[in-house]
Amino acid sequence: RGNTKAARELALHGAGQERGRFRCGAPGVGKTHRTVAIVQHAVAHGRSALVVPFVSLLDEIKGAMRKTEKGELEHILKTLKEVDCLALDDVGTQQDTPWVGERLYEIVNGRYNARRQLIITTNARGVDDLESMIGKNGPQIASRLREMTPPYIMEADDYRMKDGAKQNELKLEVA
Repeated sequence: RGNTKAARELALHGAGQERGRFRCGAPGVGKTHRTVAIVQHAVAHGRSALVVPFVSLLDEIKGAMRKTEKGELEHILKTLKEVDCLALDDVGTQQDTPWVGERLYEIVNGRYNARRQLIITTNARGVDDLESMIGKNGPQIASRLREMTPPYIMEADDYRMKDGAKQNELKLEVA
C-alpha cells in the first residue's frame, strides 16, 4: 500500500500542465484509475475535463452522424477539441476499421492543433504497437502522440486478481 501514495503523486505530477499522457500496460494495472485522478485534479483546479471510454465515444459519434440534425455531432466534435483535458480510455480495444482510424486521427489532430491536453490509456505495449493496431492513419496519429504525450508504461499485477478476487471467480462444474 506504500506504493499507492507514490503512484498517486506520480499520477498527479504535471496534471495541471498541458502535456498529455500515454498510459500503456496490461489490464488491471491502474491506467484508468490514475487517469481519473488527473482528470479530477484538473477539474478541482478550474479546468474543463472529460474522460470517456473510446468505444463509447465512437458509438456517440456514430449515433450523432445518423441523426438528420448536425447540431449534436458538431457539439461532440467541438467538445472534444475544446475541453481543457480529454482522456480517451482503452484506445485499441475498438474494431479496427478505416472509419475508426479517421475518427481517432480527427480527435488527436484537433487536440494537437489546439495544443490541448490529451490522455490516452491503452493495452498496447507502446506508441509503435498502437500505431500498428490503428492501420492506415497509424503513422500520423503516432507521430503526434510522440510529441504530445510522454509514454508511461505501467507494469504491475492485475489488481482485480488481488485481495481475494481469485476466490470470487465463478466456478463452473460439469455434472
